[in-house]
Amino acid sequence: MKTYNNSQTIDFLLLFRGHINKIDLSNYLSINAAEAELALIEYLRSNATTVKTDDPVFNIIQMDKFVPIYEHNLADALNTFSSGLFSEQDRHVLTPSPVSINTPSLDVLSKLTQAISNNNAVNLIYTSLSSGSGSREFVPQRIVNNGLRWHVRGFDRKSRSFRDFVLTRISRVSIRSNDVQSYESASNDEMWNKSLQLMLIPHPKNISEATAIEMDYGMVDGCLRLSTNAALVGYLLRRWNIDATEDARLQSPEYQLWLQNYRVLAGIDNLTIAPGF
Repeated sequence: MKTYNNSQTIDFLLLFRGHINKIDLSNYLSINAAEAELALIEYLRSNATTVKTDDPVFNIIQMDKFVPIYEHNLADALNTFSSGLFSEQDRHVLTPSPVSINTPSLDVLSKLTQAISNNNAVNLIYTSLSSGSGSREFVPQRIVNNGLRWHVRGFDRKSRSFRDFVLTRISRVSIRSNDVQSYESASNDEMWNKSLQLMLIPHPKNISEATAIEMDYGMVDGCLRLSTNAALVGYLLRRWNIDATEDARLQSPEYQLWLQNYRVLAGIDNLTIAPGF
């Protein structure tokens, strides 16, 4: 995780969270309230034109023309989130993942994390493979790395469903109101909240030496048991080339694993990217 000094931490949190107060800063940096207040005062003096304050808790807030003082590297930012810099109530903003990433826009990412942290809806311009560019009203809930690229997941008001959007295909984000309805909240994201247990074994048709695959994946009794959720299972199957067909019919060398309990996928509607679907 990148190490930040007091001023950089304030700048970082203002960019990605939209606000910071002395209690938050004290908790983030493990300093006392007086030290936190002094750091906020010093930061306010150095960036008084693009931030404002609204006591009594000495809260610094982004203005519309906010410009960060420091340069924040995208990869460092994502790694910092995943390492837990955000406070407890904000840690759902990003789902930790150790894999490498592509390069979405820093401005897009920061607007989305602000919206998630503050329970705002957004308007975004998204370019899809099927319909091109268009505007969408969206309630973002979390940023997720699917192993290949970063997505934002939330409630799409156009389709009236919970959807994933690829960050690199979002060209603009505008934060809207916080009139988020209860049915748009993360607690109602059925696919995200549905837990799955996967049982993976060496592919019965493509692998002649099953022991090698068992060693690769640390299998116990010839099986690798994984926990995931219904929203992410399609990505996992695709990333690891897992044959999830009922008869293990994908006979090609890249399919080294078979989902033995393939019936666990019944009723999941986002499997179009999974091998064999």
